[in-house]
Amino acid sequence: QSTGKMEQDQINNNNSGNIEENDIDNKINQNKEKVIKAIVGIDFGCQSCISSISTPNKLPTLITNNLSNTSTPAAVSFRAKERLIGEEAASRIVSDPTATISNLKKLIQAIYTPKIDQELLLQQAPSIKHENTVFFQIPYEINENDKVQTICIEHLVAMILKQLDKFTIATKIADPSEIETFLTIPGNLTDRQRQSIWDAISISELNINKIISEQAALAIAYGVTHNNVKEEASRKIALIDMGHSNFSFQICEYNHDCVKLIAQICSDELGARFFDQKLVEHFINEIQIKYNFNVNNYPKVLRRLERACEKAKKVLSTIPETELEFDALNDEIFVKLSIKRDTMEKLCSNELEQIKNLIENCLKQANIVISNEKLHAIEIVGGGTRIPCIQTVINNAINNVLGNGSIKEFGRSLDGAACIAEGAAIAGSILNGNWGFKYEIESNNTWYWERNNNNNLNNNNNNQEQQEQLLLNKLPINLLEQALKLEKIMVESDNLIEATSNAKNALESRIFELRDIARSNTFKQFLINNQANELLDICNQFENWLNEDGYDSSLNDYQNKMNEINNSLNEKFVELDKELNRIKLEKERLEQLTKLAPTENSVSSRDKVAKPLTPKEKFEAAEKRKNQGNTFFKERNFEDAVKRYTQSITLIDDLLSSNNSNNSNNSNNSNNS
Repeated sequence: QSTGKMEQDQINNNNSGNIEENDIDNKINQNKEKVIKAIVGIDFGCQSCISSISTPNKLPTLITNNLSNTSTPAAVSFRAKERLIGEEAASRIVSDPTATISNLKKLIQAIYTPKIDQELLLQQAPSIKHENTVFFQIPYEINENDKVQTICIEHLVAMILKQLDKFTIATKIADPSEIETFLTIPGNLTDRQRQSIWDAISISELNINKIISEQAALAIAYGVTHNNVKEEASRKIALIDMGHSNFSFQICEYNHDCVKLIAQICSDELGARFFDQKLVEHFINEIQIKYNFNVNNYPKVLRRLERACEKAKKVLSTIPETELEFDALNDEIFVKLSIKRDTMEKLCSNELEQIKNLIENCLKQANIVISNEKLHAIEIVGGGTRIPCIQTVINNAINNVLGNGSIKEFGRSLDGAACIAEGAAIAGSILNGNWGFKYEIESNNTWYWERNNNNNLNNNNNNQEQQEQLLLNKLPINLLEQALKLEKIMVESDNLIEATSNAKNALESRIFELRDIARSNTFKQFLINNQANELLDICNQFENWLNEDGYDSSLNDYQNKMNEINNSLNEKFVELDKELNRIKLEKERLEQLTKLAPTENSVSSRDKVAKPLTPKEKFEAAEKRKNQGNTFFKERNFEDAVKRYTQSITLIDDLLSSNNSNNSNNSNNSNNS
């Protein structure tokens, strides 16, 4: 661990440039006047991040990452000329801890406070404190003489945000310029800490103009998605969120299409992670006593112990006792220890007492509004609330203030992992006017912050003096410029690595394809005079190069080898090359026809036939569209609901008109309508 005070000139010696402060604003604000067709909400968690996207008048849907997971680890790792973000970095937290930084949200929460020292001790990467931020020294090679880079926390957060933005663009729901993103942050961040978030947004150059309190996002998600809220004139709900490193308790009053945030208390010193740390400390002592082995001296072993303790905590939530095992600490030591749930609860007794006090204080704070009424419901979200002793403490604290029997059971109607991201997307739609029905949020505290022309997070409660002080807390413009320049270099390197990998894979696929052709009877007529064996020799030659000299080669080398193979086909295998080109053109033609072919949403073949629908078929079609409309309406997808209802009414109107016409004819013919 390399911590200490960095001299200002040591940070500023890398290309202090000529960028103007407003240039960063202009890059991010250039899309402000465009029509917004989709809203993205990001729950930036300590361990992982979740994104959801909402189009006008529709509930949000979760965005998946490159591995089709809805949750992306909030970690960044570096090696040579490559950076790994998200899923790729998570696996290196244990294997290469000195080059991997995680828990970025917790670092932001600790910045400008004495707690930053403790947080940096939990990071294995060398760190350097600066008056405006914290830097990490990471192994990233720009050239032979520059193999170690100094990177700030804000830049690391920006990398995660840009990675999440890639996953959003991949959905193709809307053009990137028509998407606006809303980021959630803990409601108890200070102005200086929020400024660090804004600096990260500046470095990312994304279209994020507002950040939203996590607690407000949770309250909005409950109000919009929970059906019971509108059943009574007014309902008072307690919302409890205990995630990896944060705890919040808030009381909200829901009245028709309005939510009022009555009282809330947040803490960044309580969360499931602190239970993990207590277990880690306990087992470090146990291992020292039983095996005479100091885990703190071995970073990789410490990371493995942390993972094992996190798993043990989850297991103890379901059974009263579990075992913790390590395959080997070294060649001679195999660890096998056990722990009971009661032991864990004793280790965490101080944290449990703090949770109890926070809940009681919040209830007393809202007591004037609640009076003698009981809470209508208690909703719990977050992985930490699954721990039995946490539920017991919550129950006892509420009963101590409101009396026994105040709650019967805890509600889990929300998706605990996704609700904050979904609430952020809904809140963004409400603020942008993309929500098709009225919904109001009332709070005595600021629940969202908006950027202003000073490249600063604007809080309407700040006076002029506070605003000026916040500007001094920003990253200096030369550090922002340095981060932007380094990010540009890293993006170019990422693109080159991706292009090189794609070229290598394409070459390998081409070799396998030609080898299959040489061995296949299908193309035998196009390979004459022992050309099949000659083609196999060429494939073997290129494969040997790929496995030896070309295993880690350059983009140009792979492209040149691909050209060599294609030229060989043109020169030596003329008939085969013609046939392969013919097949390629035919495949492209069929793909084009497939695109032009009618889909399920197109006009059906029955609609194109002149034969009309029978009355029974019309009625069944109308009934089907009505049911589809009801389903969309329940999902609050009003746009599609109206379309289905309109189609149903049109069919019924046509059916009635036909019946009236037939009845009239029958009356004229037989006087028996």
